[in-house]
Amino acid sequence: MELLIPGLALVALMIYASTKIKKAAAQALETEDVETDEFSITKPAGFINIVSPGEGLLFHAYTKEFSDDAPNFRKAEATIRVIENSDADRVLEELKRSGGDVAYQRLDSGPLYESRSCRIDRDIDGVKVIRYVKLLQKDGRVYQFQFDTPAEFKDEFGPAVREMNDSFALKDQISSRL
Repeated sequence: MELLIPGLALVALMIYASTKIKKAAAQALETEDVETDEFSITKPAGFINIVSPGEGLLFHAYTKEFSDDAPNFRKAEATIRVIENSDADRVLEELKRSGGDVAYQRLDSGPLYESRSCRIDRDIDGVKVIRYVKLLQKDGRVYQFQFDTPAEFKDEFGPAVREMNDSFALKDQISSRL
C-alpha cells in the first residue's frame, strides 16, 4: 500500500511527459515560417527543421522518411547556404559543371536582388536525384536554396518545393514588399 501512492504519482508524471513529447514532435512536423536576420522561408508540413544546421548551412530541413529504393537518401531535403565574394551567374555555372542535366533555367531581376533558378537532374550513388536551386544575389553574397529529392518522389514533393522556392526571400526583399 505504501508503494501505491508513489507508483501512481510516477505513472501520472510519465503520462504527462509522454503527452508533452508527442505534442512537441507533432509541432516539429507542422508548417513553419522560419526567419533569420538574413532571410525567411516557409518550411512545409512533414519537414523537420534543424535549429543549428552546422556545416556552413544557414538552414537545413528534411523529411523523416527515407527512400525505399535508396536507404541513404531522405525523401526530400532542403538547405540554404551563403557563398561569399561571388555572383549568381558564377555559382550557376559551377552547378552546371558539377554534373547532371540542367532541365530548366530562369532569371529574375529586381531593384534589390538578382535571382537565378534551375533544376538539375543528376545521378548520385546510382540514384537519380532531382535538385531544384534558387540563387539570390546581394552585395557580393549569393544565397543558395537547394531542394533535393530522388526522382521517384518528384511529384509528391512538387508542392513543397514550390512553397519553399516561392517563400525564400532575403530580408531586404521582405521589407520592400510591405
